[in-house]
Amino acid sequence: MELEFKFCVECKGEHDFLTDCYFCSVPQPECVIVKKNDVFTCSSCSFILGNKPFEKNVCEVCYDEIELNTLPCNHKLCLQCCKNNYIGYTYTPRPMHFHEVTDRSVWPYDFESYNDFWEFENKYEKELIVFTFKKYNTARNKLKAVRPDYMNTKKFIDYENNLYHYRLGRKNAQDKWFEWEQTKIIGSKKCPFCRSTLK
Repeated sequence: MELEFKFCVECKGEHDFLTDCYFCSVPQPECVIVKKNDVFTCSSCSFILGNKPFEKNVCEVCYDEIELNTLPCNHKLCLQCCKNNYIGYTYTPRPMHFHEVTDRSVWPYDFESYNDFWEFENKYEKELIVFTFKKYNTARNKLKAVRPDYMNTKKFIDYENNLYHYRLGRKNAQDKWFEWEQTKIIGSKKCPFCRSTLK
């Protein structure tokens, strides 16, 4: 699937959409997606695709007449059988991936202040990593005396509130994605004919 997308967490630039990797379904921005033999894959899954062009024939695993991918051992499988064998398949609907949580607010100050903010966050990381908004507010209020003045303004607190919800949304999406991954049925990760591995 393609999803409208603006801010890229990989290159910090802007992209028009994310594209799902054909094999693992992880949505990727255009700066990291790999297109090989007209198939979009993430860099982690691109090893599945051989260097030879696809060849239309009968897949000897599923018996569909379809384009076949040539493995390094020179045996041929269709893309769906490659996916089933090396990455896995599931009948559970794909959840939102954390790459698709895009409602992050824009930094409201100059770049120098941005560095100060991250230094402050790193310094007080233990106090600020909490999983309810109420506890986050309490922890932040306790640090008001040591925070720079601009970090106690309404403008900045609104930014932090948005950032907190963005991070929580990403964490929740990551947890659901992990649960979904556990529902996958994965093959042997070896060629079904000669038992050789791809890596």
